[in-house]
Amino acid sequence: MMKAIVSPAPLGINKVIKELHRSLAEVNTEIGILLHEHILEIKVRNEELVGRNKELLLEVRELNKQVTSLKDDKAQKAMHKDDERLINLRYTLGGDPEEHRVPRFCKENLKLTFPDALDKPNIRKGFSADYKQMTQELLRSDSTYRAWVEYSNSCLLVLAGSTKPGGRAPLSSSGY
Repeated sequence: MMKAIVSPAPLGINKVIKELHRSLAEVNTEIGILLHEHILEIKVRNEELVGRNKELLLEVRELNKQVTSLKDDKAQKAMHKDDERLINLRYTLGGDPEEHRVPRFCKENLKLTFPDALDKPNIRKGFSADYKQMTQELLRSDSTYRAWVEYSNSCLLVLAGSTKPGGRAPLSSSGY
């Protein structure tokens, strides 16, 4: 008798459990589909962002090139302006603006400004024995000169040296 009373209850529970499993399977399938759709949307958006990031990186590189070019142009204009000011200053002081290019004039001015400096061995020992024809490009490429030009305070740059006899050229052919 006991068996007859207990038996019908498990049959009802099994039916409920079976229905619950079917419902959970449907929910799980629906979640999987929605999750897959969401992953695809994220992948598409990520590819769009990667593409946009590459475009922006190219733009930044191009802008950096333009900034560098503008800085170079500004530096060239500043140097040209400095050269013009120097010529105007020489003219204002009553001298020939081209006179500074004549070696005799330079040597005389150096001796007046720095008496005995050219004859001191400690001044000469730091100079290279190799001769280089001085040009504006060579001077501007020198790190000491660039540091002097970029220095924000007042300072004096002393250039010294001599020309080897074989390295001398007429002023007209030297570009000055």
